[in-house]
Amino acid sequence: MRIPEETDVETRALLEWVAEAEPPPLHGMTALEARAAYAERRVRSELSAVPVAWIEDRAIAGPASPIPLRIYAGREGERLPVLIYYHGGGFVIGDLDSHDSICRRIAVAAGCLVVSVAYRLAPEAPYPAAVEDSLAALDWCTAHVAEVGGDPTRLAVGGDSAGGGLAAYVAQQRCAQLRYQVLIYPYMDPNAETETRKSCADVFPIDKPTIDWFNAQYLPDAARHSEVAAAPGLVENVTRMPAALVLTAGLDPLCDEAKIYADRLATAGVPCIYHCDPGTIHGYLGMGKFLPHAERAIEKIGAVLREGV
Repeated sequence: MRIPEETDVETRALLEWVAEAEPPPLHGMTALEARAAYAERRVRSELSAVPVAWIEDRAIAGPASPIPLRIYAGREGERLPVLIYYHGGGFVIGDLDSHDSICRRIAVAAGCLVVSVAYRLAPEAPYPAAVEDSLAALDWCTAHVAEVGGDPTRLAVGGDSAGGGLAAYVAQQRCAQLRYQVLIYPYMDPNAETETRKSCADVFPIDKPTIDWFNAQYLPDAARHSEVAAAPGLVENVTRMPAALVLTAGLDPLCDEAKIYADRLATAGVPCIYHCDPGTIHGYLGMGKFLPHAERAIEKIGAVLREGV
């Protein structure tokens, strides 16, 4: 594991601690082992949970099986704006619990409902299962979120990493139903050959072997890697997309592909706020005990959702 020279102070301290601890890499594990390791790491690194007005777990009908949701109300009230949130984890790891703290904090910061979606994971359910469940969750919100106090005319989608890519694709497919999209270091193209894919190929936590491992689980058919549902960054037309906030990290292999997409949105006339934390790494939103970037990002997300949704 390499610590780049441009790493900021807080991130360097974290990476030095990781290097000393020498955790086993995810790409050397089975999917079940990786999920358990990821859950343990999140508990050690994420910000503590904050109270919300109310919280509810439910399951909705999905294309193949019920889709678990967790709904958070950041404040009391009816017809609250709604963020449908897709968690990260390379389409293999992560769940409602792994992103509980993040969703709570966004709900409070934005004063909205957050609907967290537990889409099916690979390798048990490879592509396009996650895409299908993500679209189904948005469609459920459009039809039913008023039943839990949400406003179906004030919808946004968001997600981090793999979930950011899912949010981008859902926004492309359901643009007329949405007011905003929040893309947090999104995964936009499995075959990207950008400069940061090369320069950050050995930077924790998603070095090239880990990205390749995620791809092998989720996208075993290489012939489908260029489908827009798998690579939303390759979509041809972005002119009708909802307004966007795109957050990246400068030491993240995914940084450039997200920046390219943000630039395309802006060039097409889509209102787009882009922010990069140059000295930090992928996944910082779940590392708030070590990295102040997490709380700052949640403040940005809350501000844009309060104004834009």
